[in-house]
Amino acid sequence: MENQELRKVEKTEQQDHNNINKSSNRSKLLKGVLIGSAIGGAATAIFDSTTRRKVKSAAVGLKNNSVDMFKHAKKNPREFKELVADSVDDASEAMKGAVSDVQDLNENIQRNASNMSR
Repeated sequence: MENQELRKVEKTEQQDHNNINKSSNRSKLLKGVLIGSAIGGAATAIFDSTTRRKVKSAAVGLKNNSVDMFKHAKKNPREFKELVADSVDDASEAMKGAVSDVQDLNENIQRNASNMSR
């Protein structure tokens, strides 16, 4: 009788161990999928012409505004502060838009990956 009980306990422990391993493997898989999605989203954003154009446009606009600001600063330093603040706000909004596009793209990739795994 004791041997049967001991075998039942050992079998239960083995099943628990197997369940823990399965759960750990699922967790690793999920983590890998999420990391892969993030990397894929970032890579796609780099290669996505619309997002790339937005970032480039924001950078070029910031450069042009900077040159104009320094010229203007020499002539009218009081307005310089307001001009700097406006330019930073514009660049910030453009970057927020680009980041939003990347996040949307990443969400789409994750959704597609989730649908494919079903």
